[in-house]
Amino acid sequence: MLSENTLNALPEAIYQRLNAINTECLNRIGQKVKEIGQLSRGDSRKLQRIQTYGAEDIERELERITAKNTREIYGIIDAVAKDIYTSAAPLYDAKGLEQIPYAENRNLLRYVESIARQTVGEYINLTQHTAFCIFGADGTTNSFFKANSNKIPTSLSETYTRVIDEAVTAAQTGLTDYYSAMRRTMKALADSGVRTVDYATGYSRRLDTSVRQNVLWGVKQCAQGVSDQVGEELGTDGWEISYHSNPRPSHEDMGGRQYTAGDTGVTISGKYYPPFKGGAESPEALLKDYNCLHYKFPILLGISEPVYDDDELAALKANDKRTIEYEGKTYTGYEATQVQRKLETEIRRQKDRANLAAACGDDDMRREAQEKINQLTRHYANFSKAAGLPTHMERMRVAGFHRVKSTSEVAQALRAPFPKGYTDTRRIGKPITESALSAFSDKATRYGIKLMPNYGAYGGFETYRGDPKVLDEALEHIKTNQELLTKRGKDATIVLQYRDLLDDQGRIDTETFAMIKGNTLTLNRFMYDDTDFLKREYDSLMQSGHFAKGTDYRNVIDHEMGHIIAKRDRTFANRVKSVVNKLAEASGTNLSDFVRRNISKYADSPGELLPEIIAQASSKSDNIATKILEEANRQ
Repeated sequence: MLSENTLNALPEAIYQRLNAINTECLNRIGQKVKEIGQLSRGDSRKLQRIQTYGAEDIERELERITAKNTREIYGIIDAVAKDIYTSAAPLYDAKGLEQIPYAENRNLLRYVESIARQTVGEYINLTQHTAFCIFGADGTTNSFFKANSNKIPTSLSETYTRVIDEAVTAAQTGLTDYYSAMRRTMKALADSGVRTVDYATGYSRRLDTSVRQNVLWGVKQCAQGVSDQVGEELGTDGWEISYHSNPRPSHEDMGGRQYTAGDTGVTISGKYYPPFKGGAESPEALLKDYNCLHYKFPILLGISEPVYDDDELAALKANDKRTIEYEGKTYTGYEATQVQRKLETEIRRQKDRANLAAACGDDDMRREAQEKINQLTRHYANFSKAAGLPTHMERMRVAGFHRVKSTSEVAQALRAPFPKGYTDTRRIGKPITESALSAFSDKATRYGIKLMPNYGAYGGFETYRGDPKVLDEALEHIKTNQELLTKRGKDATIVLQYRDLLDDQGRIDTETFAMIKGNTLTLNRFMYDDTDFLKREYDSLMQSGHFAKGTDYRNVIDHEMGHIIAKRDRTFANRVKSVVNKLAEASGTNLSDFVRRNISKYADSPGELLPEIIAQASSKSDNIATKILEEANRQ
């Protein structure tokens, strides 16, 4: 009997050969794009020569691989048939019959030959219907790189010609950034890959994925057909359905169970055997579902022991039905496997991008893809562990892919040093998850707060390693202060960024929490990458009187927004200072002593009075700052 692991491994060599064809096709185009980018507008003759060069050799290579894979499909089908047939030997013994050796069973061999021919025919049909079917930014399919065009697939040779034509035009135009001009095209090309296409509907799938499914379906048909012949020859009265983990929900009950071949259930020696035949939900009907990998094999009711006893099968199915929690979402076992497949597909897509970027010499695109590969791989590993699922690294392999240092890794190497003698005591956690980053980004958009993008060596929110709750709190505090600006009729535009702040010597600033420059509020990555460190550092300075009494790390945002309010509403800032002066006079002390005693030492620094007052007023403590702002507003 075929094990689940054996079944999944059977088409691997075929899959990888087609995967290599995909890489080869993308690489050839990428290399020509690189060559064109290195030519000047004056090299018209060379450009014309490149334009006339076709992709016939790619299609010839696909034909060569097709011939090789055809031979392998015949071998796979034959091996499966032999395994299923020989595993039925105990049934022949139980019936007192002699089993004809596999190599001498002509009827069986003819059947196996027919299934192999059918599978090969479907495989050849898939390879003959190959094309690029480029997806636009809106997710719709288009004939080439134009949005909203008809869903007409573009042949390999035609795509090659059109991409080269586009590259030549870009080079002749004399664009200063040739690769930026070509980047959208390259990404679209990589995301498509070599696909098999149903020209009637326009539906397409990656060729390697389609062929894997095609071969596995042929294997299932072969196993089923051989089992049927054995059952008919022996006159067996029952069937057992093979088991595999995490089946689709409609198939989960039948795997591993034994059935009577009749139309009605029977009980033998106290064990009930339900009927195999029946309506749309019967095993007979469900086994015909395309892409179902269950198959039936013959048994003798009351004699054949099941592959899994009742307790073993119950444990397996209980594990299939369990739910898992991951990043706030609940998944069934089947749903978890579908998440795995989506992640595997996306990782392959990004590896195709990296390969194509390497071929055309676009280092920025290559590192961008590597960054995403790293993030997706971590997510895949963490999710699989949480779901208790085995990982399938073979499904993420892409021929020719070589890992490069990602943007974040390069950034780490390029980061400024710490001040001389400084010992870093932070405990930096894992990078922010994709879902948390997406939620943060969506919320910022709703609040009208612009997030600065990746800063390479300098940072970016995708490099954040602290508690995501801190970022959420930052948005809330920004929004509150934006509303104050709006009420005063002032511009409330805010840009938020995440990066290293540097001191005067160009080293990492280990003292500053955040900074305002223009309308941009920058969170210091050094402080915020370790949330516990951030809280301790701020609390220590607050307890010493440096920061406003009663405040905490969240009020850093209010302080920085106070600088923006001071710049955009100078009249209000002057009224606040006037109120503080009067309070100081009434208390019989000078301004400096009053501010240090009632607000903070930092508030006594030039330009820090209003920011510290706003920070203190935004805290939950009972303080004088709220009264100062109320009086300034009344004035």
